[in-house]
Amino acid sequence: MASVLYHFSRDFKTITSLKTAHQNKLQLDFLVLCLLFIIGLNFAFSTITNYRNLGNQPAFYQLVFEPAVNFACGKGFAIYNTPNESLYQFLHLETNHFDCKKLPQYPAEVSQFVQKSWFYLLGSVGLIWKLTGVSWTSVDGFVAVLFAITITLCYGIFRLGMGPVLATPLTLLICASPLNNSFLPFLRDYGKVPFILAIFFILGLLVKIPIKKYGLLILASLCGVLIGIGYGFRPDLLITIPPVILTILFLIPGGTFANLPWKILASIIMLLTFYIVALPILSSNLHMGSGTFHFPLLGLMKSFDLNLGIIPSIYEFGHQYNDALVDTMVNSYGFQYLHLNSIGYCTKNYDIASGSLYMQIIKSFPADMLTRGYASATQILNLGFKSQPMAILLPDDFLVLMYQKSRPILGMLKGCGILFAFIVPFLTTLFQLRIGIFLILFLSYFTFYPAIQFDPRHFLHLEFISLWMIGYLIYHSFKLTYSCYNKNFSETKIFTSRDVFLKKLKATGMVSLVFLGVGFMVIMLAQTIQRKNIKKLINTYETAEKQVIVKSITEESNESTLITFDSSPNITQINIPRSEMLLIEVLGDYCPHKEINFTLEYSFDPKYPAHNLANKITITTPPFGEKAFVYIPAYQSQHFKPKGISTPTTQTTCIKNIYTVKNLEHYPLWLTLKLPYNYKTNQKFRTNLRQSTK
Repeated sequence: MASVLYHFSRDFKTITSLKTAHQNKLQLDFLVLCLLFIIGLNFAFSTITNYRNLGNQPAFYQLVFEPAVNFACGKGFAIYNTPNESLYQFLHLETNHFDCKKLPQYPAEVSQFVQKSWFYLLGSVGLIWKLTGVSWTSVDGFVAVLFAITITLCYGIFRLGMGPVLATPLTLLICASPLNNSFLPFLRDYGKVPFILAIFFILGLLVKIPIKKYGLLILASLCGVLIGIGYGFRPDLLITIPPVILTILFLIPGGTFANLPWKILASIIMLLTFYIVALPILSSNLHMGSGTFHFPLLGLMKSFDLNLGIIPSIYEFGHQYNDALVDTMVNSYGFQYLHLNSIGYCTKNYDIASGSLYMQIIKSFPADMLTRGYASATQILNLGFKSQPMAILLPDDFLVLMYQKSRPILGMLKGCGILFAFIVPFLTTLFQLRIGIFLILFLSYFTFYPAIQFDPRHFLHLEFISLWMIGYLIYHSFKLTYSCYNKNFSETKIFTSRDVFLKKLKATGMVSLVFLGVGFMVIMLAQTIQRKNIKKLINTYETAEKQVIVKSITEESNESTLITFDSSPNITQINIPRSEMLLIEVLGDYCPHKEINFTLEYSFDPKYPAHNLANKITITTPPFGEKAFVYIPAYQSQHFKPKGISTPTTQTTCIKNIYTVKNLEHYPLWLTLKLPYNYKTNQKFRTNLRQSTK
């Protein structure tokens, strides 16, 4: 009996000490979180104030915030049909404050409007204005709170992989990061960040901690709420839905098929809560169109190739980061290929046409999409190691100085992000297979997807990844070394015997081979499909009927010449954007330069520079007696039309003929295509695949 009491007493003391230690850790984390929230709040507010003191004005499409004003003034979440001078001045930033008494006495009339897709962003600002009064500077406090929440969430994410001693300084680096701070003046872009990071934190909890059935349902519904509200700030939140469902179904502790009905139920609850919360936005999109595929199409423009570090190819999907250009491309495609008579901008038919066009590009150029994803990953995985310009930060702030001091050390790791992305999941898989697989999928998915539109506003929230990986490696290296030194094999079970270690190593190797094998097969298949499609595209353009356009020189100077031409468009409705494919035949006989430059110029109203769709082309000069060919789409609408080909005067004789290419209406892809003189004999040009330099 005495022995039983002794062992019970010892076990009780052990459990009590463990419980106390756990409580102490939670108390420490709570204290650190409170301090980080205060630091983040103060830092963000100081940064925005400094931005304003420099004479800058935050920009987040204030023109569309009329529903927020009306909501704050008790007129409902709606807009007025009749203009209001005072409100006009406020929305155009001519005044900082607005007096609700200047609104009409009757409620706002219109409830369906394009701003409905920003329902929760406008609603949040409207609620703040209800409490503080309607002014633009009061929004600064809201942004500061979002920043502080972001910082605390970063600490939580770091703590999932390491202790507080490492998590705290790494979080402070994110706090002082110029990339993170540079978007504080742009509420619409920064507003999504806390929601995405909250989803990341929940994913980490789901994978790391065994959660009871009802806890799983609560976390799943919380994910749905966060995604739904975040979707009302920025559509980027939709990208988190697939990994949440995948994690719930296959990657939480307990085995793939354990509690499968509960996992399915949790997934359904997540989608249902998302639908309910996002219903105001979804119903508006259903009624008016969402423009969902407009943004991915913008992401295929030439400027994003430069951002990604992709080597230019013989073809371009589009030559300008310009809403008017993509709108024209979509409308022309919808009318000519899909035979849609009424399309408009961001309407239901626009969604159909833009979605169809984007899918056509993905199906035809799958290898390009993989290249863009890889190029994105190489940069995202190194964000934390790069130096960023301190544009709006206070140079003498302690956190800024700390960030600057860290750059020489972290800068030595620049370019190692891809290596860490292999090492971290591999080593994790040795100890915990399920978490290792999660890391592989997480890193692959969330570093590849920014290629959809590779702009810092779409990946600023991912800077923590590179810092998390290096912190994770340091923490677990020390932990493993300490455990081995103290012979505490309870934490290093794989080293207890040679057989256990070999079994774990074999499982890790199998997982690595599966992922590498699948990746290799996908790349090979994508390249095969793309080579076939490029050959088809070139052959379609080559065999199409061509008609010589009569050209004349109407403007000439010592530096440049404009060659004008008369074209005969196939489409007569001027209210619908139309397109023609032009073929420029370049002759190398009398060209004194290594490269030939010319531009397809447009006539447009100078008041609307976005209507200037000028397309500048550079092609290598062919040898004497040889020809090169450039296919280039020319667009026309009621706002603009092709004007002619401008070229340096010394290169005017290089352009031999200009053709209009007929009968391409039934071919979906109208790309700018540059064919060198030897493209028929050089296999490289027949099967050109893009490459990344980064």
